[in-house]
Amino acid sequence: MKRPPRAHAFQPSNYLVALESFSVTVDGEHQRFIAGQSRVISGHAAVLAAPAKFALEDSPAGQRAVARTTSNRSAATPPAEARPPWDLGPSLRPRSRDDETPKVSSAPSRVKVALSASARETIVTEAQASRDGRETGGPILGRRYFSWHPCVDACIAAGPGHGKRERSGLCRDLAHRIALREQIQRETEDREWTETGCWHTHPSQQGEPSGDDVRAWLSDLDALDNRMQLGVVLTEDRHFGWARPQFHCYLVSRSRWGEARVERAEIV
Repeated sequence: MKRPPRAHAFQPSNYLVALESFSVTVDGEHQRFIAGQSRVISGHAAVLAAPAKFALEDSPAGQRAVARTTSNRSAATPPAEARPPWDLGPSLRPRSRDDETPKVSSAPSRVKVALSASARETIVTEAQASRDGRETGGPILGRRYFSWHPCVDACIAAGPGHGKRERSGLCRDLAHRIALREQIQRETEDREWTETGCWHTHPSQQGEPSGDDVRAWLSDLDALDNRMQLGVVLTEDRHFGWARPQFHCYLVSRSRWGEARVERAEIV
């Protein structure tokens, strides 16, 4: 596929980065921003509500915020070990099996995905890395889903950390994911904040999840003891490329008998 015209290329200088971790309510929606990680466009409502808490990413203040986050993450997070993408490590014991690959249901899920504007901005920003033809991705966090909730929360998103990016896969950084989840739980003093899903790109332009994708999502579902887990696949837009990627959302869950389900989901 031809690359988009340069006019649509990602411009880092147009994005602002959070200088500190904070929460703000914008248009009735509670949004959480992480210092040095959360990025938004200059016209974002959160910037208008709290302009002093943001700076251009390539400004001295923005670079210092990103550098502090990278330095802290590097000191606390060792490089990801080479392991299958669905393997969360020996300390977590998922019930999912290597041969468990349910098909995507033809009927959409009744449960929707509540994707915040800041999480979408972060995902779109990080997805630009796939211009090099390799996959990228990261965790999605929100408050734990319960069966009476109409939506799965996707409030915060992050990049791959030290995950190994390849053309046909992404070896995810488990330590990065755990550290981010624990940081948010400490800052919010709320243990119900957890990893509600993950996102990754498909440079192959295939919007359907692969068998490895589904096994990774099921492994997360079981290891995190969630009732439903979100998986987001991003593909390059035909006209705007990775500047405006297409979102393909899926929810995985288990019946009371342990049978795995994969359903398409709508963003609200």
